[in-house]
Amino acid sequence: MREWKELHPNYCSQYMLQWRESHPFYFADYYQNHKEQSAIHCRLYRQQHPDRIREYRRQPMVLEKNRKYRHDNRDKLRAGDEARAAKRRALIMGCDGSFSNEEWAQRLEEFNSCCAYCCQPLGNNAVREHMTPLCRGGDNTINNIIPSCPDCNSRKGTKTLIEFVSHLNGDYKKY
Repeated sequence: MREWKELHPNYCSQYMLQWRESHPFYFADYYQNHKEQSAIHCRLYRQQHPDRIREYRRQPMVLEKNRKYRHDNRDKLRAGDEARAAKRRALIMGCDGSFSNEEWAQRLEEFNSCCAYCCQPLGNNAVREHMTPLCRGGDNTINNIIPSCPDCNSRKGTKTLIEFVSHLNGDYKKY
């Protein structure tokens, strides 16, 4: 059978395409009933064939599909990117803790979706600000996080909350 398939690759690929079109939910149903096995299989395949995965992801059709998804889901992806970046920074610096998107949404609600420093409405520009910076020994838990606008976040830099508020009032002295 394998030899016949090798001799007739076009016929086999056409047959498989027709079969998939006539059975659209087969793979989705199989995946739903075998999630763990499918995940293990996919993980092993990706580890054993990184070149094939890379080649697939570089196909114009896949690139365009990913580009369209990123454009259509910009806000959702941005929030996830910021959370991953903060978590990665915390891991690199050896800091403990993490927080969920639900905790972040609750924190935003506590501040009425306004910047904790200048009280301006944030809209989609909310930045997760560490009151005590990670580089100064702060942790990455929700208790150390407040919403900030990008301007205040960059102005604050590596200052602690108290240092920054003093700096805004003109009383800041470098320690």
